[in-house]
Amino acid sequence: MEPQEQPESATYVKRPIKPEEQNLIDELARLTEQHADEFPNICQFMQKEVDRITKRQKSLEEEHYLDIEGGKPARLTFKVAVPAEKYPNFNYVGRLLGPKGSTLRGMQEISGCKMAVLGRGSMKDKNKEEQCRRRG
Repeated sequence: MEPQEQPESATYVKRPIKPEEQNLIDELARLTEQHADEFPNICQFMQKEVDRITKRQKSLEEEHYLDIEGGKPARLTFKVAVPAEKYPNFNYVGRLLGPKGSTLRGMQEISGCKMAVLGRGSMKDKNKEEQCRRRG
């Protein structure tokens, strides 16, 4: 075996489609076409099942996995929307940060991730916050 070349950064690998899933889809589609007139309710259910499986396969094809053999650490960014409009009297920023930021620091230490609270209400100085929002 020849040694494989190591990628410089993290690469993504697609998950292959299982042949037994494809066989199931083909069989359900064939049965649906054969018995559409005789059993319309069953065929409708089978068509929904075919659609569900194909939709799942498409989402799995698009799903990516990180190559852990790469040298550089991966950078992933997640945004979590907080329902501040739905609950205007609840102080989400204060709850997330905690006293002097200790809650956020604790979550960062436990998870090993960097976290930031952004958006309206995330700064103490309202004028500076408005200035930053206008700047972009």
